[in-house]
Amino acid sequence: MAFVSFLNYWAASMVLVLLLAARSAGGDTSGQASQEVATGDNSGAFLQVLLIGALVAAVCVVVLVARRTLGAARSTVTALGSGVTEGARDVRLGNLADELAIATGIKPVKVAVLDDPVPNALSVGAGSRMTIVVTSGLLDQFTRDELEAVLAVEMCAIRRLDVALRTAVSVCANGAIKIHDDTKYQPTQSNDRVEQAWTRMNWCLATVVLLPIRLLSWPSWRAALRLRQIAYSHGDMGADDMAIAIIRNPDALGSALTKVLKDPGTVRAVTAVNAPLWLEPLPEPTTDRQAALARHSMDASLEDRIARLQHTARPI
Repeated sequence: MAFVSFLNYWAASMVLVLLLAARSAGGDTSGQASQEVATGDNSGAFLQVLLIGALVAAVCVVVLVARRTLGAARSTVTALGSGVTEGARDVRLGNLADELAIATGIKPVKVAVLDDPVPNALSVGAGSRMTIVVTSGLLDQFTRDELEAVLAVEMCAIRRLDVALRTAVSVCANGAIKIHDDTKYQPTQSNDRVEQAWTRMNWCLATVVLLPIRLLSWPSWRAALRLRQIAYSHGDMGADDMAIAIIRNPDALGSALTKVLKDPGTVRAVTAVNAPLWLEPLPEPTTDRQAALARHSMDASLEDRIARLQHTARPI
């Protein structure tokens, strides 16, 4: 996980700082160093070593984030499970992906199909390592024009670097979020009194054991959520505008987004970790949709996008 790897790099950097500081304080036998030791003034050397250590840590973090961002496409698709079939499984998907890549001016993008009846789509990656995943439900329920509209939006998001931003933010934030969420005990529901008693006892034991971990992970969890919110606050509908300029059919995009919004199901593979990468990002049904979108999505809501498209005149 990204957060654990970050901690490992940070700890290694701090060890390096301490070693260099110890060597600087005790290994310099020159007259100037002896004078500094005699007067007790080693602050200058220590600050220099601290600065070097901070720069090393920063470089390590940047390299780590870049490496995991470039590898995010493969790891994300793998995490979706065995229901993913890489490559276009039907002619429409393959042809449209190739045509739209040329129209948007990007390199060919890998496409994959996730076996799930709920219509949705995901884009992930950075640089030349981009992947678009669509569900089998989207392929089955959408017309060619609607499928073209969805793919066009995803391709334009790739061209605008929106997808790269989402991927990088997910790499930076998801480790801390997953650690905190995984330490939350989820009791099973039962009508049996004996099982209910065992559940309550297990909940008490789990709370005692996991509470210290949750307390330690809480600051990084809050920082990760804040990082998401800062990045997501800059989301706009530029990919929609660019897609409409290419396909010249706002009605098809509006119809596609409406079908995604009105479908009552949720893609099984959508989790709190990969939610920001999906067209419909909510990992589970909720009564407070706006609050959930503020946490999981960096794009405008489907409702706002549909309302805007309804006021977009069809090009002549």
